[in-house]
Amino acid sequence: MTVSAVVWLPITVHRKVRMLNKVLNLVVILLFAAGLCASSIVGGCEMLIPTQTGSVPMKCIGGFNSVSLLLGVGLILAIVRLFLKNTEARRFAALSLGLIVLAAALIPSPLVVGVCSWEGAALCCSPLAEAGASAEELAWCSLTMDCHISAAVVWVMATLILVCLVIQVLTTPSDTSEKTKPRLFD
Repeated sequence: MTVSAVVWLPITVHRKVRMLNKVLNLVVILLFAAGLCASSIVGGCEMLIPTQTGSVPMKCIGGFNSVSLLLGVGLILAIVRLFLKNTEARRFAALSLGLIVLAAALIPSPLVVGVCSWEGAALCCSPLAEAGASAEELAWCSLTMDCHISAAVVWVMATLILVCLVIQVLTTPSDTSEKTKPRLFD
């Protein structure tokens, strides 16, 4: 290996890593957009639950409204992250995106708000039950409810985004030039 090959090797690796980070950031933007579409367009069930004083919307509607808000903020932050130059700012933005995605994934989980339970499924699938559908058809109906589909899309999207963010944080090269080094004790 010649001296010039040794000098240029880290530069080409650095460029490839930067290109990988940009491609992964574009993938993150597309995944945020897909999750936003799933949570806002498909969203939750449109059924109303009858109560003694009237009727109320199902809990998944409010949950997916908050998921849409979080994913919208995440989408904006992911777009801004494309234009950040400082390594620490990119890493902080990746950490912030990770926290936003975790919050968005937790909302439709049973730990926070959750999606419609079997009682909600019985309400949404009651026309099938009245028509004499089998237990398998009713189970399929509950699995194909809008809120269950949206929750699955949000969970898959969140997992993929977290994988992309971990790869980006681990492969982001540090700033080594003299003018970008922090000077604490000068």
